[in-house]
Amino acid sequence: MPRCGPLILLLASLALGCAGRAPAPEPYLTPLAWDARLPDRPGTLYLLGSIHVGSAQTRQLNPTIVQAWRYSDELVVEVDLDASSADGARAWGQRAYLPSGCHLADVLSPETWQLLSSHLEAHGLEMARFASLKPWAVVLQLARIEFEQAGFAAEQGVDRRFLNAAAGRKPVVALESYSLQLDLYDGFSLKVQEMMLRDLLQPSDPYETAALVDAWEHGDEQAFLDLLFPDSDRWQAYRERFFYQRNENMVRKLAELEHDGRTRFVVVGVGHMVGPRGIPALLAAQGWTVERIGVP
Repeated sequence: MPRCGPLILLLASLALGCAGRAPAPEPYLTPLAWDARLPDRPGTLYLLGSIHVGSAQTRQLNPTIVQAWRYSDELVVEVDLDASSADGARAWGQRAYLPSGCHLADVLSPETWQLLSSHLEAHGLEMARFASLKPWAVVLQLARIEFEQAGFAAEQGVDRRFLNAAAGRKPVVALESYSLQLDLYDGFSLKVQEMMLRDLLQPSDPYETAALVDAWEHGDEQAFLDLLFPDSDRWQAYRERFFYQRNENMVRKLAELEHDGRTRFVVVGVGHMVGPRGIPALLAAQGWTVERIGVP
């Protein structure tokens, strides 16, 4: 049973950017992608599930998915990484830090503080860099460092690659803001934040992230469900807040955008796409015809 901890959930839920590793035998990547249409209405939503970090060793997408991109009038992403950079820095400064005079050691249990101290020392990181941050902000910082040390970066993500491809050619629409995503974290109780931090600091299975990347490359929806939504209540509050509630909001916004009849290419974290409460399933429940594309 996978831990389903912060690294796995971050890969599939937040716009940190998609993934790749050593090439597999297949000539193309075949990630989860759908064609969604309303009967007797113009316009199409092409939906692509992404993992929000990547490497430079990403193979080409299936030609059917590339063709869907070319036919699209507009790119829709979780967060417009270009437009949000300045706002993101300001939002981080307003939310990520503990109140003046408060220290991270004041809000963590002695056991978690010791785990964190040992982790930072083992990785050559200074405590001063983290001591004034809230626990959720420490999680994000450490997760980013771990991804980068493993050779993954947001700059190589699918979100970033499509944003680069759209620059000067296609309009970009964001379903969320960076501020909203930070508000989600900041809304968790200190107890939940500490649980997230402790889970990140525990020794992890190195094959977990590799399994998630492999599931993305092969469009294996069941593998995502097993990795992200195991039969455990431990992460239910996180899943409700970071996946299910956001899925419903994204579907509302996509339905509003559709009224002009344009064709849109939607790149959203794959965790929002899978299962009975994922975006494709929610659209289908509202009368959309939803079909997989790009399958071998």
